[in-house]
Amino acid sequence: TITALAMKGGDGAAVGQGGLVLLARGTGGGKWDVLGRHLPLEVRASWDLHAVSFDGKCIRAVGRPGSAVLASDDAGKTWNVQHTGQPLPLHGVH
Repeated sequence: TITALAMKGGDGAAVGQGGLVLLARGTGGGKWDVLGRHLPLEVRASWDLHAVSFDGKCIRAVGRPGSAVLASDDAGKTWNVQHTGQPLPLHGVH
């Protein structure tokens, strides 16, 4: 299930349950690529993403658990987990 969408021009990112991350490049949302194969295994297995921030190559996604932000600076080719220091689910990111 998709829970959040961010668009900028013809590009966009969407996130959802089970660590779902989708990326649209130059299609205005007409075609989406699944980025899940690039995510860490622990994300794909147990995270639900509730919000996404997208600006060109920079993608930030948050949700449950709220103890971390999922971050990519290369349009989803590689991902890092940035720790927040708090356990509550996050429902927004900017």
